[in-house]
Amino acid sequence: MLSDLDRLYAATKERNIRTVLLIFPYTVQLANAKFQEPQRVLSKHAKSRDVGVIDFTEIFGKIIFDDAVVQLLTEKGFSDKDIHALYGKNYRGIFSTPITIRFRDTM
Repeated sequence: MLSDLDRLYAATKERNIRTVLLIFPYTVQLANAKFQEPQRVLSKHAKSRDVGVIDFTEIFGKIIFDDAVVQLLTEKGFSDKDIHALYGKNYRGIFSTPITIRFRDTM
């Protein structure tokens, strides 16, 4: 995966396209810092390539355990179960597919 990111970073740099890595954690990673190693690896890797990083782990960790936020999301009908029903258990792969295809088309 890091080699794929290296290729993406090189392609965007070659074309003078500013790149920022957005890191979205899994819910389980919010409750325990020991599960946040992937974020640390990705962030360190991007920064070493002079790529900006926006890691949503800390802010999501603060709001996900906020009772008012959880109540609002529940009232709006949000749940992981609903997402799985619509997109299957590998829904993150579905959302990343257009980005992957777009990147491969530029190579």
